Amino acid sequence: MGTIATGKGDYSQGLTYGLLALKTAEEQKDSSLQLCTILNRLSVTLYELGDYEHALDFSQRSLKIASHYKDTTAILTVSTNFITIYLRDNQPAKALELLNRIVALYKTPIQKDHIWISTNLIRCYVQLQQMDKAAAFVPGLLAISAKMSKYNYYQTMIYSALVMYYIHGKQFEKAAEFCALQSDVCKQIGQLNGLSHNYLQWFRADSALGNYPAAIRHYKDYKVLNDSLFRISKAGEIARLQVQYDFDQKNKDITLKQQNIELLTRQGLLQRAALKEARLTRNIIIFGAVMLLLLLILSYNRYQLKQASNRQLQQNRKKFICRISLYKD
Repeated sequence: MGTIATGKGDYSQGLTYGLLALKTAEEQKDSSLQLCTILNRLSVTLYELGDYEHALDFSQRSLKIASHYKDTTAILTVSTNFITIYLRDNQPAKALELLNRIVALYKTPIQKDHIWISTNLIRCYVQLQQMDKAAAFVPGLLAISAKMSKYNYYQTMIYSALVMYYIHGKQFEKAAEFCALQSDVCKQIGQLNGLSHNYLQWFRADSALGNYPAAIRHYKDYKVLNDSLFRISKAGEIARLQVQYDFDQKNKDITLKQQNIELLTRQGLLQRAALKEARLTRNIIIFGAVMLLLLLILSYNRYQLKQASNRQLQQNRKKFICRISLYKD
């Protein structure tokens, strides 16, 4: 749901569901590749919201999991976020270094990954002012674009890279042509962030061409959409804080329940200890009573034996006296 919402441009809702997914994973102590996916998609949503610091943080956490499982596909997927953020922060050398490592790993990329690699290589080389190297990837992208459906998501990646290339190459008519194509696709698929950036690029192309009425219109469109995205970003921040509050509150409830359980457990242990002590005391008393009874029985038996012995001695004495009397007579 979070991915769908983000894809439709509802970044606040996308962030809310993404954070709920993350919360659920943390509650279940999930550390599988599913958590890698959750973190990666949250990074994408945060990037669209303009929260690049947290986007990078989630990407790093996601990459750590992908690396742990040695999942090449996951590593490549997550690495795309780093390159996007590096380029956004005007660090093309860093982005190109990572991109070259990805190309070395990914010998035979499928079409969508080939598009991603080519468009980002163009971006890197344009920012590095190496236009000849960027130009090498343009014909391939044009050929792929011609074979794809008009409103394919990957058209936005191609058009955005081509617009950047043509503006820096001072081919402003070409740039304006692809701005129009980009605008149409972004509106159709609901990619607001891409549309906002496209309006700004279109303004630059129109200004360079001297088409000032169009330039003013496109700049106004950029400002309106950018302000809207700012409000969405703030709504996303509120959504994140709300989910975090709910998460913290639930943690407090869980902690309180655990404390209650521990208290009840201690009470149970004390009760069991008291019962055990009571049983031990009872057993000692019974044992003492039994021993006392045995002692009394033994003492009485010895007394009876002694009495019997005394009687026997008395009888023997009488017999002896009688014998002596008879002998005298």
